[in-house]
Amino acid sequence: MSKERFKTASSAYVILVKDDKVGFPKGDKGFLLSNIEGGETAREAVVRKVEDSLKINVSVDNLYEPLTMHRSGKNGESFDLFFVCDKWDGNISNVDWYNFDKLPKDMIEFQLLALQSLMSGVKYLEYGWKK
Repeated sequence: MSKERFKTASSAYVILVKDDKVGFPKGDKGFLLSNIEGGETAREAVVRKVEDSLKINVSVDNLYEPLTMHRSGKNGESFDLFFVCDKWDGNISNVDWYNFDKLPKDMIEFQLLALQSLMSGVKYLEYGWKK
């Protein structure tokens, strides 16, 4: 009898950067989330979501400095990939821009940790695990 392998969710986030500011979709307190679908890479998922939600064009080559987070929470476990993007084609009108030192006080906690980690050069972290 073989044991079924554990399955986990995988998501990709885009951290939009412009003029020393970080962008969130209007009204959100975190980065744009892309659920990775079968048959697509994490960067392709980000491109798809950015084009659908923000109506701008992004090249997979302009998504860089990925951070991987293995996260545990009330909805289970996930692997989250965070990509930085500072080049795109088109005008973004549905994004709120924040200075890095004046982020919303109610920003999603694990995403804040991801941003701080990226800015410190960290490429992998774990979040939400009981120690």
